[in-house]
Amino acid sequence: MSPVTMITFTSDFGSRYAAAVRGVLLAGTDERLVDVTHALPRHSTLGAAFWVDQLLREYPAGVHLIAADPGRGTATETVVGAVGGHRLVGPDTGVCWPVAQTLARRTGASPKWYLHQSEPSAFPTRDSRAPLAVALAADPAGTLASCDPVDAPTRLALPEGSITDAVATGEVLTIDRFGNVITSIPADYIEANIGVPVTVAGMRGQVHDPRTPPEDGGLLVTAGEHGRVELVIARGSAAKVSELVPGDQLSIEPV
Repeated sequence: MSPVTMITFTSDFGSRYAAAVRGVLLAGTDERLVDVTHALPRHSTLGAAFWVDQLLREYPAGVHLIAADPGRGTATETVVGAVGGHRLVGPDTGVCWPVAQTLARRTGASPKWYLHQSEPSAFPTRDSRAPLAVALAADPAGTLASCDPVDAPTRLALPEGSITDAVATGEVLTIDRFGNVITSIPADYIEANIGVPVTVAGMRGQVHDPRTPPEDGGLLVTAGEHGRVELVIARGSAAKVSELVPGDQLSIEPV
């Protein structure tokens, strides 16, 4: 039996394009196939990398096929990251880098990186990366031996905000489906400032205890389960009201 317990598939494809890739995987292996999500941010490698890191860190060892390339397949090189029993397969855009660092901290294993060469394709996830994931599940050592070892792939570090006294600064990492604005500011800011009225993005709000359900109405500055500060409007969209978009800089200051 293969040492791999599953192949996970995470992408920004939506349902139809993901189905084409899933067909290749199902035709090539009897391993358990797990669709993690196909709703990664479609125009932000940074946002996709953030969610890949948040989601895949919870999964057991296996082959993790990752598809997030805002350039529509322009990232022709395929990177493979081996971290303990995990095998990350994706475009060399940096999307695999943050989760590899997280898995390294959790497993105590140093990531080893490889590049896989394949024929050019308009749909490389279906035509080359899915078959590679199948091969890694069946014969991890032999498949890695056929790849080219590299010191490191494209690196993409998730930005870290800063906290100085009662002021926090950072940038918008991504927007979730509820319109919550997820920032790079560490969640430590919240615990030290619960109840403090603040201004952010030209709006007044209040630092909110994440353990307390939010009330409808104003802007709340709180902590998400991802360990970052986020802006929330209960039953509303903080992104729409604030007009913040990924990449915007912001600061949180007491009133």
